[in-house]
Amino acid sequence: MKQVRRWLHPENGVEAVMNKIVVKQLLIGLPNDLKGFVASHNPETPTVVANLIETYDSAHANWAYQQIRTWYQEQPDHKRSNHSRKESGGPRK
Repeated sequence: MKQVRRWLHPENGVEAVMNKIVVKQLLIGLPNDLKGFVASHNPETPTVVANLIETYDSAHANWAYQQIRTWYQEQPDHKRSNHSRKESGGPRK
């Protein structure tokens, strides 16, 4: 019982205890990399967890987009088709 009291801090009120339980459950269900990011910010409410997930997701989506765009632009077919368009004065039909 001492360990439960130490972890939950019931003197902080029912809402704080419920938030702590929900946050813990949310963290359990996350992939490891995302879990590490969220946990490192010590969120105290489920709303903060959701905001951190959105921040992480947005940052990684932007990174992935840039990686794909760079890869695509480096492809030989892409370079040739861009070169042809410039010479003909417009897009191919």
